Amino acid sequence: MKSSLVLFLLLCSMAGCQKREYIYINTQMTWFSAQSYCRENYVDLATITSAEENQRLVVPAVGGNVWIGLNRTVAGVKTWQWSDGESTHFFKWLPNQPDNWFSVESCVCFSSSGWNDMDCERTLPFFCSWRFVLVKEYMTWTEALDYCRTYYTGLASPISENQLSLARTATTGTQTASMWTGLRFVNGRWVSVSSTPLGSLVSLPSCPVPRYRCGARNTNTNLWENRDCDEKLNFLCY
Repeated sequence: MKSSLVLFLLLCSMAGCQKREYIYINTQMTWFSAQSYCRENYVDLATITSAEENQRLVVPAVGGNVWIGLNRTVAGVKTWQWSDGESTHFFKWLPNQPDNWFSVESCVCFSSSGWNDMDCERTLPFFCSWRFVLVKEYMTWTEALDYCRTYYTGLASPISENQLSLARTATTGTQTASMWTGLRFVNGRWVSVSSTPLGSLVSLPSCPVPRYRCGARNTNTNLWENRDCDEKLNFLCY
């Protein structure tokens, strides 16, 4: 049975209130399957960037080894990197780790004692994470995309039920009724700039006029909208 434990981290930035949340998924998966699950339902496998964040995951309800997003699975890359692209500057290795036992340990698991590298094909529970940041600036869709890529990871596309629920919480206090998302009409179809499959919850015109090919979310009606890409709106980064 699948269960989850939600842990809240509240941080604030000048752009707005940034909410980082970790979700413990008590289902055994390989690292790659866990990564796919997190990307489809939240943002990515968990990133841990400080001792404080690491300590917040040490809770009685979570025991044993748990997948996090640290890995070196990209061909030809020997350095450790986070699945969501966050820079790596904090580590919490167990003594004598990482050891790359039998040269097959390219993924990292978390425990209350520290981190350990492990075979990515092992099945473990895992932590997903999300971080939606409401930016209360007025920008065009392209400007919003550039801003999010410069200061965060990208322009958010909250397209699953979980993501939409989390986005509603993050966008409390928006200054525009609609906010830009990472959806764009390209080559005859709507796509997410994060390459996440859109699924059935996204409903937008199948042939929008050229200027109205950028996707927004109305925070009052909770409906998707295609809007003029040059309109200046608040937006959601991740």
